[in-house]
Amino acid sequence: MIYGAEGASALNADIVFNVGADSYVCKLDPTKVDRSPNALPVDEQPVWAITFYQTTPMGDNGSKLKTLYPQGSNAYNFVANKFADYNYQFRL
Repeated sequence: MIYGAEGASALNADIVFNVGADSYVCKLDPTKVDRSPNALPVDEQPVWAITFYQTTPMGDNGSKLKTLYPQGSNAYNFVANKFADYNYQFRL
């Protein structure tokens, strides 16, 4: 898990979702944001790159950290609030 504002700041993250020991780091592309009056909230627009840091315990030997991406892509076309809906895999 990435702890607090210090961890998010170090990763240049706009939003971090911590779920147990795992973290979903979301970075915004502000040039893609729809700012029209009836636009969806920014965290519901497909203008985010999401990186999933999956932590797996390894018993007394510590833990393993995987860096995964939705559909293997680090493009800015995902929705931050739907982070749990994506299939994460290594970058393709």
